[in-house]
Amino acid sequence: MTSEESFPSRSFDELVAEQSQVQASKFQGGNLGRLNDWLFDALKWVPPQSSRITDFLADFVPEDQEMSLEGVIKGLYQRKQAPVTWVDMGAGEALIMRELATRSEMAGKLEMIAVDLLDYNLRQFDKEELAMLEEMALGITEDRTRPLRVIADIGTVALPKPADLITAVEVTQYLDDPLRAVANFYNQLADGGLMIVANASGWSNGLMYVGRPEERATRDLVVALDQADVSHAAQHTHDWPEKTFIPEDSRRRDEIDFHAMHLLGVQKKPGTELVVNTELMDVFTEEHNYKWVYYQPPTAGSPPPVAVVSV
Repeated sequence: MTSEESFPSRSFDELVAEQSQVQASKFQGGNLGRLNDWLFDALKWVPPQSSRITDFLADFVPEDQEMSLEGVIKGLYQRKQAPVTWVDMGAGEALIMRELATRSEMAGKLEMIAVDLLDYNLRQFDKEELAMLEEMALGITEDRTRPLRVIADIGTVALPKPADLITAVEVTQYLDDPLRAVANFYNQLADGGLMIVANASGWSNGLMYVGRPEERATRDLVVALDQADVSHAAQHTHDWPEKTFIPEDSRRRDEIDFHAMHLLGVQKKPGTELVVNTELMDVFTEEHNYKWVYYQPPTAGSPPPVAVVSV
């Protein structure tokens, strides 16, 4: 493929066929504890360690709640005074949603939507495994904890309603066009809504430009958010000890390493959309079925690869 040919978009059926094979051997679950460890892992250290994403999400968590996804959702509910519409992109079996829905304090606070190419509904579990899930969280396999399922490509899905919270955990590395997927997430948030993209590995390392091996498209995404004054946090590591007597001017955060960035949190700025102005040129799938994607590099006089625009 030459650098002047864009990568052809693939049909829904082609994507389903590919990911049915890729995901067949993978566990389509997860739990709240593991997700909270990804988001706030260093808070359990001695001494606790903070980070950009922790500080960013702290603004959403009520003072009487622990830093956790549950705390974020409770904070969004307090702000909205109505059920929080939570969309999990690439949800798999949606066990994290189901686990949270078993908790009595979340009753009436959540509307859950699970989006995935594949129609999971606890079908990968046998009776023994279902019993183990119930031991982990009573009610997790019951209909009352089942989210609304939307079978669609998360990169282009049109949600049934604006979301107050969108999460995408361990999914962007499987997408042909993750930059447009992230833009799609942002554009379907309600005003003031929150999105969290989280991968255990540095997902942004695979978003490159043709002929520019050291540059990453995620840097241009973050630059666009900065320039439009959109509240966000991106990180590749934790940084300083929390609540220590370190003078403010001595606290130093490393520059973001876009080869290793694994967390991104963004709050929707009212009246804006995120647009991608660069073409997807090529996609390479490596041995673990993760994708390395190549975009058309920006040139002098061309629009920025990513921009926040008023609507």
